Amino acid sequence: MEILPYTNTAKLMAIISFLTGTIIFGLHCIAPMNSGIIMIGLYYVILAFVANFIMLLILIGIATIRMDAVNEIAKCMLLLMANVPVAVIYFLVVMTS
Repeated sequence: MEILPYTNTAKLMAIISFLTGTIIFGLHCIAPMNSGIIMIGLYYVILAFVANFIMLLILIGIATIRMDAVNEIAKCMLLLMANVPVAVIYFLVVMTS
C-alpha cells in the first residue's frame, strides 16, 4: 500500500484548515459584531473537526498496516492535529471579545 497519497492529503488538509480558520478569524476581528461570520465560523469548526478526525482515523489505520512508515505517518498526524490548539485559541479570543 502506497502511503504518499494519504500523507499528501493530510498535509493539504492541515494547511487548508489552518488558512480557512485564520481567514474566518481575521474576518471576525475586522467585523466583530457580524453574527454571520460567527455562524460561518461555528459551522466551519464542526466541518473541519469531522473531516480532520476522519483523516486522522485513516492515518491510524494505515499506520497499523504499514509499520515501516509509522514515522512519516506520525508526522502527518501531528501536523493535522496542530490545528486543534490554534482553533481553541481563536475560539477563546472570539468568546472573550
